[in-house]
Amino acid sequence: MALACPRCHYSLEQGRTALHCSQCAVDYPLINGRAFFIAPRKEWSPPVAETGGWLRRHLARPPHPARHFGEIRGSGVHNDHRLLREFLALLSPSSAVLDLGSGERRLREEVVNLDVVPSPLVDVVADGHRLPFPEGAFDAIILQSVIEHVREPELMIAESARVLKKGGVLWVEAPFLYPVHDESDYYRWTVQGLQHVVSKHLEVTRYGILMGPSAALSLGWRSYLMWKLRNLHWGVRNAAAWATTWLKLIDGDEASLSPEAYALSFVVGTKV
Repeated sequence: MALACPRCHYSLEQGRTALHCSQCAVDYPLINGRAFFIAPRKEWSPPVAETGGWLRRHLARPPHPARHFGEIRGSGVHNDHRLLREFLALLSPSSAVLDLGSGERRLREEVVNLDVVPSPLVDVVADGHRLPFPEGAFDAIILQSVIEHVREPELMIAESARVLKKGGVLWVEAPFLYPVHDESDYYRWTVQGLQHVVSKHLEVTRYGILMGPSAALSLGWRSYLMWKLRNLHWGVRNAAAWATTWLKLIDGDEASLSPEAYALSFVVGTKV
């Protein structure tokens, strides 16, 4: 994995405890073998295992209110689904792949993980607006439900295009009819809007819907329940969420579905 200064894109000199940019005269720390190009947004902590009986453990965490078309269950990978796996399958095992905003997951063994939170599976801690890689470093980049969480999404896509090789591909997922799901949650896109943003820097070669109208209904209804029952015990709120979790199953696996109402879409851009 080749690293470069995120400010000037100059190559870095590796020391024992830091990476040094002679052009900017800046040092970037190495902590436990991981490069830090920013101060972490927050510290990572492992999920807490629920205690108590089966019913309490079942109700303690509300169900995920929607699912991707072709979601892969039991894979152990967060947000795993068939269309993303098909995209990855088109890449050779030797391809350089960046999972930008990876979180605590590893899509493939050779994928480079970048995030603003230094969890154990993150290889590089950096800001997606200023990627610490030289031009043409990657064959593919994954942006899965990330660009709604950054203040300048077009800048992130421009940076992704910069570090892609010619012929390299960018996978972008973004929400449309989707509740606010993080304190840093800024944007929503239709599939047409997502194509427009990506097309400013790459050629759009594929697009589609990943969560259909029942997913949007399930997400909206779940959000409403959590708000309406906010003064009740968490067990009541989560029981109500479990009682309506079947809503997300109505669409089935209709990956070709293209309704007017949907929760999530994707675009693939190619650097030509």
